[in-house]
Amino acid sequence: MRRTSVLLLGFALASMPAGAQVEPTPEATPVPDLRALLASLARTPPAQTRYVERRESPLLDQPLLFAGQLEQPGAGKLIKTVEGARRERMEIDGDRVRVEREGRRVRSFSLQRAPELSALAASMDALLGGDADALDALYHVRLAHDGSSWRVELDPRDARLRKRVLGMQLLGIDRSWRCLDLQLDGGENSRMWLGDAAARAATSADEAERDALCGGGADQAFP
Repeated sequence: MRRTSVLLLGFALASMPAGAQVEPTPEATPVPDLRALLASLARTPPAQTRYVERRESPLLDQPLLFAGQLEQPGAGKLIKTVEGARRERMEIDGDRVRVEREGRRVRSFSLQRAPELSALAASMDALLGGDADALDALYHVRLAHDGSSWRVELDPRDARLRKRVLGMQLLGIDRSWRCLDLQLDGGENSRMWLGDAAARAATSADEAERDALCGGGADQAFP
C-alpha cells in the first residue's frame, strides 16, 4: 500500500493544470498572493496534461525517469498512465482506486482503507478547486517567491500522512506551474515536470537543464 499511496499523492497534486509557456515572458508578471495564485491554477474538468517524472531512492543506483499522461475526465475521477517499458494505469473514481500494471493482476481498493489516501483525495479537491481554506485545513501552506519564480510549500498536518510524506512543493514562474516535488520517508524523492515543461524535460539529457525548467524556486531558499 505504501508505494501506491505515494504515487497517488503525486497523481492527485500533479493533475492540476500546467502553464502553457516554458520560456519566461520578456516582462515578468508579479507573483500574486497565495489565494490568487491557487485560483489561477484551478481547472474545471475535463482536463489533461503530459508529465515526466524522476524518482530517486537509496535503493536505486541512479534515478528512474517515467513519462505519461494525467487526465481528469470529470469531478472525482482521475487517471494516470505510465508509458514505455513499464506501462501502468492508475484511476481514482469516487472512493475507489484501481491500479493496472502490465504483467500483473489488477488491484482495486477503497480510499477508506487508508486515512492518508482520503486526505490526499481531499487535497486534490482543494487544489483543483483553488480552495485556499480547504488546503490550509490539510497542510501548513507557505508561498515563497523571488521575482517571478515561486514555490508553494505543503507540509501535512495529519500525523499519519507525515509518516509517509515529509513535504511537497509546487514550483513555477509567473502564472505557470512547472513542477511538483515530493519528499518521502526512507530517502525517496520525486519530481514531476508538467505540460510544456515535461516536453522539454523529455528531450533533455542534462539533469541541471531539466531542473532549471522548474524556475528559480527549484534550487534556492527564498526569503
